[in-house]
Amino acid sequence: MAAGHDRSNKGGALLHHLPRRRGTVALLVLGAVLLSASPAEAGLGDGIRFGPGRLKLGVEAGARYDSLAAVGVVGTLGGTTTDPGDGLGVFTGAFDLQVPGESARISLRGHLDWNQYMDLQADLAAFSYASAAVEGTAAFNPDGAFGLDLGETLNRSDQTDNPLFGVGVLGLQNTSNARLRLRPGGGAIEIGLGYTFGADLFSPQVGVTNSDKYAACDNDPTCDPLVASAYNTLSSTVALDAKWHLFPKTGFTLQVSYGWWSYMYGSSVQGTQAASPLQAMLGFGTLLNTRFTFAIRAGYEAMFFASSQTARLDDAIGQAEIGYRVSETLSTRVGFQRSDQPLAGSTLFFGDNRLYWDLRGEFNRFVLTASASLDFVGYGPAGTSSARQDTGGSGTLEADYHLNDWLRVTSNVGLSTRSVANVANASSNLAYDYTRWEFGLGLATLF
Repeated sequence: MAAGHDRSNKGGALLHHLPRRRGTVALLVLGAVLLSASPAEAGLGDGIRFGPGRLKLGVEAGARYDSLAAVGVVGTLGGTTTDPGDGLGVFTGAFDLQVPGESARISLRGHLDWNQYMDLQADLAAFSYASAAVEGTAAFNPDGAFGLDLGETLNRSDQTDNPLFGVGVLGLQNTSNARLRLRPGGGAIEIGLGYTFGADLFSPQVGVTNSDKYAACDNDPTCDPLVASAYNTLSSTVALDAKWHLFPKTGFTLQVSYGWWSYMYGSSVQGTQAASPLQAMLGFGTLLNTRFTFAIRAGYEAMFFASSQTARLDDAIGQAEIGYRVSETLSTRVGFQRSDQPLAGSTLFFGDNRLYWDLRGEFNRFVLTASASLDFVGYGPAGTSSARQDTGGSGTLEADYHLNDWLRVTSNVGLSTRSVANVANASSNLAYDYTRWEFGLGLATLF
């Protein structure tokens, strides 16, 4: 399933688990820091010294096989004449800047990947494309009673977070946020007031121009990449949050938010309506003992739509998670999350019930990470019994071996699958139903 996953890291084993969503100023801060750079003072793998911080730069060269790499470029998904699988050469540049400090702390990291088709199944070299993931944060007066936090994320990938799309679509997703932070007294209580701006832009995968192969879609953006831009989205959200540390390892959280979601093509596309979600969430987390952690959040969401004739959505949302530290170098967690989000088109919104698991282990020079998830996604509008239903699953396994402090071998395998019910044309166009295998191997350096 696309919803909620981090799948932007195609060639980016250099930087693990870069978040995909919701979080500008960080790039400007980087420029200021670069002006104060001093010459490198350390060996390979230690980075370049910038005042109190260090900048690490890396490159990676690798190859991967994607069983649906060419989908959206050649043939229809339901076609039988062309195998959509292909190999890709992946060339990655990565950076990681960390600047500690008492008055300000800055973090900026990311990677830019060039994905070059190898023409194993068809002449696809002209459709090669760039993907990227960047995350920046800046915390001003981080330990003080009053402070400001800024954040920015930017991602471009051929596997988007919009669950309606199957394959053949490139997504550019940007999120900027600012949060005023107040810690009265000794800091056991923290109150925040924040604003988040998001923009999601979609386009056909690398030069898709043949409309004939999507004739069965009848201009449906959910299976025709040529009209994917109908789902371009802008969002703004204001939030008030509070944290109370009852004990050092036990605390409560409260968050109330209200958002405005609009679509760049307006209401003229497939019954689209602007939406305003209201959420209230109460959470509790604790360290049960030296190995187990437990966290739970529960709340309510109401979603209002532009038309007074459209019934609002009222739903319970929440998340529960248990973590277990097997040893000092091996940890795992498992959880469940229920969420709702506005969506362009006549469906108006989607709800996701998600089970997830992940594991991370470090064994001398060997690093192993694994994750799996199962999603049950339903679409509105409210009260529609025949609305589309998705069932999807995914799993990834990554293994890195550090040859030394600055050079490592990377490898990964991934599987994602989805089946869909109650959708017209689903049997003739597999943009809805698909199984995707991915394998990768690379060599990465970090200076």
